[in-house]
Amino acid sequence: MPNVSNNIYLELAILDYNNCQALHRLEWEIIRRWYREHNLRELGLRQRSLLRAYFLAAASVFEPERQRERLAWAKTTALIETIASYFGEEESSLSHEQRTLFTLEFHRCFTSHVYLNHQSGLDPTVTRQGPMNSLVATIEQLSLEAFMAHGTDIRHQLCKAWTKWLMAWEEDGDRYWWEAALVVRTVELCGRSCGAEETLRHPEYQRLLGITNRVCHRLGHLQPQKGQHKGKHSMANADIRKVVESDMHELVELVLKHTSGDVDRGTKQMFLTVAKSFYYVACCTSKAVNAHIAKVLFHKVR
Repeated sequence: MPNVSNNIYLELAILDYNNCQALHRLEWEIIRRWYREHNLRELGLRQRSLLRAYFLAAASVFEPERQRERLAWAKTTALIETIASYFGEEESSLSHEQRTLFTLEFHRCFTSHVYLNHQSGLDPTVTRQGPMNSLVATIEQLSLEAFMAHGTDIRHQLCKAWTKWLMAWEEDGDRYWWEAALVVRTVELCGRSCGAEETLRHPEYQRLLGITNRVCHRLGHLQPQKGQHKGKHSMANADIRKVVESDMHELVELVLKHTSGDVDRGTKQMFLTVAKSFYYVACCTSKAVNAHIAKVLFHKVR
């Protein structure tokens, strides 16, 4: 035990943590610059929400070499929140029509190959003040970075992933139905490889997808930030909690179980990682999350 439990290892651990923290703070500045460049504040995204999005990504995927995955996760979550906030969550016919127009314009951007110059020919009521510019430009940026890293053009796959989320959100303004799936797919595409289309149709992948979406959808609506009474636990509904716990057990078992299937172990683990991030936010108050953010990202260990 003295070989590992000594001041030398403690000092090395502190140095390693502080170096990792310094990298994450540099990434936070990158995220803030992206936030300012795309005027996301004017579109309804608070910087505090942006910081929470980055913290969840950094706490979940913390290895220094996984920077692209962290930034992609944070930007994806931030864009989802921006779009949901900009269009509101009302179920009125007007809101539904606006969501439909936005989804159609997004589809037109990519099917007509209008990428960086995507404003020409688009409905000005959607793009002039909406978050379409930020969404398309960010997909372009992530695609370029992935191409530079591993030589694969992921633009088409990212577009498909976002289209699925947009179609689910378009129906009733519920951002959580496909959010987890979008984050998992984006992180996978930006971090490692595009993944074969056959894998996405594999029964094991579909089962992971279904459980994760179900869990994260329920947890998303139970987050304390969504208007829970002060002091009331975010998972007060015992019936919902039982369902979530059961689904989480099933997800953990599916991820940890050794199979000879076509689903990569890293992909399986990412489903669980994203689900755990939703679980964390649902079980913590805003005050607790803010305290964790301050300590993990900004307090240097001495």
